[in-house]
Amino acid sequence: YGDLQMGDYERAVMWIERAKKVAADNPDDARSASTVITLESRFIIETESWQMRDLTPDTNAEELLSMGMAAANSNNLRRANDVVARLEEMTTARPDDSNLRIITLEVAALTLQREAAAQSQLSMPEAGDAMRQEAMEMLAKAVELADAQRPPNGAAVPLKPAHELYGEVLLEAGDYAQAAQMFEQSLKRTPNRPRSVLGLARTYAAVGDIETAAVHYRHVLSIYSNNRIREAREAEAFLDQL
Repeated sequence: YGDLQMGDYERAVMWIERAKKVAADNPDDARSASTVITLESRFIIETESWQMRDLTPDTNAEELLSMGMAAANSNNLRRANDVVARLEEMTTARPDDSNLRIITLEVAALTLQREAAAQSQLSMPEAGDAMRQEAMEMLAKAVELADAQRPPNGAAVPLKPAHELYGEVLLEAGDYAQAAQMFEQSLKRTPNRPRSVLGLARTYAAVGDIETAAVHYRHVLSIYSNNRIREAREAEAFLDQL
């Protein structure tokens, strides 16, 4: 997790490969297999390398989160809705699992948000607006569930923080004030998390607050050890214009 947060994706891949070897050497160890799934799912989410994977009966919630986000962000809405349906089945069977409920709401909301954009492109703005509003309500509920839990002690739980995802969707929708609030709350729960800092930088840049955006872009660069990744290049490009 630390390597991913610093943008050292090559080192993160190394740890994944080591975990795969451990799992291969211990085929009866369910924990080793689960560790590989978690590491791979976290890698997909943190790097936003939206890889499509097969949906199987054994796919767990963390993998479903990465698959659902990948499908929605690749506009593969059929696959995204298949993931939502599977998550809803799991949530029905485990109604007291708060993290599972958050994951389900996150994937369902992101899928609806992408469907809303598709409706708008088809000149059906009213349908798109209704979907967008429903998506926002889902994310607000996910944030409410997250706020009822203690902040994570280390790596983000779930793999995609609810406040961060809500902030990203609000930023995309142009609701900059609330987006900034969500990113700030995300950072209170997971301090120095680069994607939340990046969200703040983008939000302030969008409203023309160049000075505050620059502060956050500098913060982004102070976190990432790898200036070759696109997020670091984005920060450098913004600061170079000042």
